[in-house]
Parts: sequence; structure tokens; C-alpha cells
Amino acid sequence: MIIMKKLYGIALILLMVISINAQTLYNYPNLLNYSHFPKGTNDTIEDCFTSNGAWFGLGLPTDDEPDRYGRLAGPFSLYQNSWIAKALLHFNLGIVGIGKIQLESAKEHEIIQYPGLLVQRYIFESFKIEQRLVFISGRTCLMKVDAINTSAVDIPMTMMMKGNTYEGLGEADDFTDGWMYNIDGTNDVFWLLRFRLDENMNLVMNNDSYEFSYKEPVFVHPGDTLSLVATLSQYFKGDSRKDVETASKALNDPDTFFNQNEKLWRYLINNIVPEEKELREISVKALQTMYLNLRSFLPSFKNYFFVEHSGLHETYINTDEAWFYASSFIRYDSRLAKNILASVISNINDDKSINSIIPVLNYSDSTFVINEKPMAAWTAWNIFSSDTENDTVLMETVYGIVKDYHNYWYENNNLDNNLWCEDGNGVERADLNAMLFTEKYCLSKLADKLGYKEDVKEYRQQIDSIKYYYSQHFFDVQLLSFVNFNLTDNSMELDTLDIGYALWSGLAAFDIADYYAYDIRLKMQDSTYHNLFANGNYDIEDYYYLISGLKLYNYKELSDSLNTVLLNQVLLDSENKPIPSYGMNGKQNNNSTLTSAILLLLINY
Repeated sequence: MIIMKKLYGIALILLMVISINAQTLYNYPNLLNYSHFPKGTNDTIEDCFTSNGAWFGLGLPTDDEPDRYGRLAGPFSLYQNSWIAKALLHFNLGIVGIGKIQLESAKEHEIIQYPGLLVQRYIFESFKIEQRLVFISGRTCLMKVDAINTSAVDIPMTMMMKGNTYEGLGEADDFTDGWMYNIDGTNDVFWLLRFRLDENMNLVMNNDSYEFSYKEPVFVHPGDTLSLVATLSQYFKGDSRKDVETASKALNDPDTFFNQNEKLWRYLINNIVPEEKELREISVKALQTMYLNLRSFLPSFKNYFFVEHSGLHETYINTDEAWFYASSFIRYDSRLAKNILASVISNINDDKSINSIIPVLNYSDSTFVINEKPMAAWTAWNIFSSDTENDTVLMETVYGIVKDYHNYWYENNNLDNNLWCEDGNGVERADLNAMLFTEKYCLSKLADKLGYKEDVKEYRQQIDSIKYYYSQHFFDVQLLSFVNFNLTDNSMELDTLDIGYALWSGLAAFDIADYYAYDIRLKMQDSTYHNLFANGNYDIEDYYYLISGLKLYNYKELSDSLNTVLLNQVLLDSENKPIPSYGMNGKQNNNSTLTSAILLLLINY
């Protein structure tokens, strides 16, 4: 009997594992809301669907908008920060003897968003219609409409797609198999709508509109499908023909690209760790949000980067946040993680410092503010310690740059030539020096992996000194608090959040860790953290360090409890809403890349 119970238990575990591994994008519908049709070209963007690093997006109609069924909102150009059309992609199905099919008369319909995929389905008595759209590159999306005969007799069908841009934006031009649209006053960007043209298809073009359709009705046999395929691209001056070739392949074999999207998201979803439904859903939502905010390089730009919805003139890399972006992506796409790291450190200044804000366009009037969260080595070690390819050439290049950046701090921000560096305001901060300690530790691990024995020896000596003196220097036993020292006026300031950095870096003395752990327990009991997180007036990355640090010091139950309070609030804040950002202005529901990255780190690592 006991053996049978054990076997039954093992069977349940296996079934659970199989169930989790079998989950695909279709298990996660409508985690993000892309239902917004613009009122005009300058309408404020709320949300639009984009992926694969694209600079434009589209939207779905809602269930209560039957006049918009079969349409896709937009496109919205993130490059130009404006809507190009209300609905440039709009399909119709016609049946001989019946005429144009009113989609709102379907007996069933479904308008839905899955990870990386927009879908509209309409089911009638004798046929069904499905419209699908995916992004296949940073320039191009692919749309396919299928009309499937579900009856026992032939149905004479015809299909049409049409659309028009907002009036006065530009002018159309001929293309081999499509409709080219040039925006007035922008010589560096144009739109291209392409179709699978053959002798059965007809294309009518005007300056701001087009109509693509079957010339004659097609008798569709029972079980067969009538399809219409199109690609929409936003091209930039200097683009190679590679993306044109990709669009051509998609027009001739669209299902391959839909399958590729499904495989990608199956892979991403199967790399999600937790079994709990809510945590898996928020993880998928976080991944979608990051892909939503991913941008490919424009011609002459070097790397991928993350940016919230904004026009190119407002686009920049936030260095403080990029470390989290890269580290959160290691288990999902290590190449992209490397790319994010490269996009930051390749912009190193001549003095070997790195700016906090790196404009995508190198504006001459950009503010020169040094990044004060030195986490480049931490990010590099996270990446290369997990790198199965063991790319030592790239590792050596990254190591050299990151080492120079680390040395910059001690050569330029150590006024009294001691163990401790100051920030840009001349303040010796406990959090900054905890991060620099972690940088030394990670540099020593990289140097060891590369065989640089002298560097390893030097870093280990420095690590021992900092570890011995850190708590003595930065923790005031009378005030029972970490303190920072302003060397410009010899003042001292308390900082209650430094404990998170001290724990995360492994620098906190055990008696100090115990003292703070006791205080955190009290704050958990009196709802201090619950109220703080509910208010939204905090920086979520501070609590990544604290939660991670508590776990490192074996306060697992306390770490888990604090993590649960934080995650429950984020789950509540993001229910049927974008993932929010948190800060001095409270909660902002804005598809936050930073919150998404930290959610992935807290839940899946």
C-alpha cells in the first residue's frame, strides 16, 4: 500500500512537470491590453502591440466595438511618435449571393492577444475566419487571414484587404508587389505594405489608400482554406535588403514564421521556474513587457536596447537599469543579455567612466552624468558564469573594459586615497562601496576564469581589506545605522536602505545583519512594508538588494515573506493594467521594463 502511494505521488509529480512543460503561449491570453484605436495622428499612445525590436506597433478592437471587427489599429510609429493611420490593415470576406460578411453577425467571436501574437476569430454556421499577426523582425510584421469552409458544400468566397493613412501625411508610390508610403518631410523613413501578388490578385493604389483583393470568387471546398497574406514594414534610410528578403519569405511561407513565434514563446515559457499560476502569469507578462520595450538598432546604431514608449528624440539607455535588464534575460536569451551589456560598456568615455544616461543619438548637448551604480562586472559575471559557449574572446574584451571602468572609480573618486570611493557629490556612500566590493569579487571570478593569476591575487587582497573594515567604517554603533560621509562639508547622513546593499554584497557583519533582520520582522508585523508598497513611493531595485541579501544571509523565511508582500502588491497593481514603475511620484502604470526585469530576477533566479 505504501509502495502504491509512493508510485501515485511520483505519477502526480510527473504529470505536473509534463503539464508545466507543455504550456505554450496559448495558456497566457490577454496579459497585456492592446485595445486602443487612435482619434488622430497625434493621439496619445496608450498601448500598442510590438515585438522583435520593432519601432512601430498596432492594436486590436474590443468586444464592444463591432464596427472595428476585422481591423487593426494603427500603425503607431515609435520613431516618429505619431499614428500613421486609424486602421491601415482591414480585411473583409465576401460570399457570392450573400455579399460582404458582417463580422458582428458571427455566432461566436474571439479577439485575443497571446505572447507575440494578435488574433481575431469569427465563427459562422458554414465557415470560420481567423486573422493573425506577428512581428517577424525589427522592421516588419506579418498578417494572415484564413477563411475556412466548415460546411459540406463548396462556398464561393472572395477576400479583400484595404486601408488608408491619415490625410495629408504623405504620398504613396509604386513598389513591385505592394504599396510604398513616404511621410512628408522625413526622408529617412518610409512604409512598405506588401502582398503575395499573382494572377488571381488585384491591387488598386491611391496617394493615401489601397485595396487588395481576389479578382474573382474562389470556390473553396469543404475543409479547405482561402488565405490572404500581407507584410507591413517601417524601413529606414540605409537598411539592407536582408529584411526585404525576410518579408518575401514570409509572403511565400507565412506559417513558418507563425510557428517560429510559437516556438520562441514555448521556449521562454518553459524556462519560467515557479509552478504557481499567478507567478507564472506575471513572469510571462514581464517577458512580454520587455519584448514590447525592446528596440532594434537603426542604421548605424550598434545594439539592441530597452526603452519605454517614446519617440526617438527621447530615447536613451538608462545605465542603472540596464544591469538588471541583462541579468534578467540570461536564462531566456543569453545573446540578448550580452548585447545589452555591450550597448552600455561600448559607450565608455575616454576617462573610462560610463554615463548614467546614454542617448541613442549622440546629442552634443547631452548631460554628462556618471553612472553611480557600478554593476558592470556583476552583470558580466552573471552572463559568463552561465555561458555554455565559453566565449573567452568576448569575455576577454568585456573584462578589459569593465576592469578599466572599475579602476576609474579609485583613480578619480577617492579624494582621501583610502579604501572608499565617493559619488559625484563627494559623498562616501555605503551602498556605492558595497557595489564596488561586489565588482571586485566578480572581476576576480572573471580573471580566474580567464587565467589572469596576478589580477586574481590583487583583487583578493583588496576584497579581504574591504570586508574587514566595511562595517567598522560605515556602521555607526551609537546610531545603530549605516551612515554616509560627505567629504565636502564633513557631515554625516543616515541611510536605512544601505543594509540591503551590505547584505547583497556579503559585507554586513553578522551581528548587524541580525539587528536589521529583527527590525525587518517588526516592520513586517506592523504592516510598514505593506503600506509602503501599496503607496508605490519607493524604488523597487532597493528591495531587490534587500530580498536577495536576506536570502544570502540565510534569513530565507524573512526574505520569502518580504518578497511575497512585494509581489502581491505588484500583482494587484498590474491586474488588467500594464506593469507599473515605482518611485518618488508613486505608482505609474507604464509598462515598466525595470519592474519587469526585477520581477523576473525575484521569481525565476
